Amino acid sequence: MEKEENISHNSKNGVDNYEFSDTLATFRQLDGVRKSKSITVSEISLKLGIQKSAYYRYCSEYSSQKASQPSTALTRKYADLFGYKMHIYLIKKVC
Repeated sequence: MEKEENISHNSKNGVDNYEFSDTLATFRQLDGVRKSKSITVSEISLKLGIQKSAYYRYCSEYSSQKASQPSTALTRKYADLFGYKMHIYLIKKVC
């Protein structure tokens, strides 16, 4: 039996069935979806109820500062705007 890997199933917007380790990676992937749909940061910030500066902080790639993590509720709300459902699984580490 072959082992399945958790990788993206290349869809037109690249989010379907993808596994993320944290909310920041999820938020950044959804930002790519936003860009592909030509929706402005102002529109998304208004719908999410956050300031544009907070949105840009989440999407920032600068490694000189500790990246702030968006909340699970905010990430879930963002995914819902594009018709995606977010599932959270708790998996015990095996050392």
